[in-house]
Amino acid sequence: MMKRWLSMGTSLSDLFAAGFRNRQPKPSEDPVPHGNRDLAPPPDASPQLPLTTFTGTVVRHGTRFALLEATGILYALDSVGRAWSFEGEEVWVRGRLNPEVGLLHIEEIEPQAA
Repeated sequence: MMKRWLSMGTSLSDLFAAGFRNRQPKPSEDPVPHGNRDLAPPPDASPQLPLTTFTGTVVRHGTRFALLEATGILYALDSVGRAWSFEGEEVWVRGRLNPEVGLLHIEEIEPQAA
């Protein structure tokens, strides 16, 4: 009985070792030599959004700031640090609008001339 257990244990360890050896890649399977790889950056998943100018009033919207246009459309602003000093003021914002989430990425923000 003891011999059966020992032979079975040896057979199982050989089986696992053979399976592990089969999973390791062989050097001949690599189609491109390691020294000649040109690593290109991954393609940009989102296309560049167009730069647009918006006008309106900077208002608080929860814990963030938003641009409220005269038409009533509200755009969340991505930069609290750039918008907080204009709270309650009429401004023009040059930025990129992400229409999927309604977020306006600020490139420039300035008060409107009176």
